[in-house]
Amino acid sequence: MALSARIRNDAFADDVLLFAKQSLGGLLGARTEKAAARLRDWDADAFLAVPEADAVEVLVAEGSVTCPVMHRDEVWMPPPSELLA
Repeated sequence: MALSARIRNDAFADDVLLFAKQSLGGLLGARTEKAAARLRDWDADAFLAVPEADAVEVLVAEGSVTCPVMHRDEVWMPPPSELLA
């Protein structure tokens, strides 16, 4: 597997994020740091061997956040049940 393909697959491993466990600011800061760390830790020779478009794609994926989308056609609610007094 080519280096760029392996990096690209790793970058998209967690492409759907929900903000339930941390604040949006914390999430964006963590994503920014993740992209900066990827660039900082990238082996110089490997980086030069990766096509420019692939490197940009990886860094954008590392630093981007996918906003949650409500799929209204997939909404489900449990049937009503009686309350115990």
